[in-house]
Amino acid sequence: MTPKELTQEEVKGLFEYKDGILYWKTRPSNSTKAGSIAGYINNPSGYIKTTIKGRLLLNHRIIFLYHNGYLPNRIDHIDGNITNNKIENLREVTHSQNLQNTKTPSNNKSGIKGVSWSKHASKWYAQIRLKGRVVFSKYFTELSDAAEAVKQARIKYHGEFANHG
Repeated sequence: MTPKELTQEEVKGLFEYKDGILYWKTRPSNSTKAGSIAGYINNPSGYIKTTIKGRLLLNHRIIFLYHNGYLPNRIDHIDGNITNNKIENLREVTHSQNLQNTKTPSNNKSGIKGVSWSKHASKWYAQIRLKGRVVFSKYFTELSDAAEAVKQARIKYHGEFANHG
């Protein structure tokens, strides 16, 4: 069973939803009681997952189906917190929009998303992509100037999906 094979009716029969958390309506196994919280944080992904009929499913996808009656290809956590599964924090997105809302990578040495040090130019390099294409690219002497420029470009090109950190 894939999440797409589940229906809204089935999900509503299995769970009760309250403030981003799913609770079992029935007793799915001998070790789980009705009324208990469904799911656990799956490391290393960090997403909350629940087993339904032997299949591990992402809780945010179950919640989206519960409220909207369908499952899109991609669902984004608006605030970037993958454990915040409140329905108002979930939205359908394209692959490109999902990438726009990512946080600064942990290996980023500048500490600013979209800004890196260019050894060959000996300057800070700011870059923004949209749908896989570079739409903003510029060198700066000062890190603060690069940070502000990339922030403004992100607002311009990524709009509501802009994530600055």
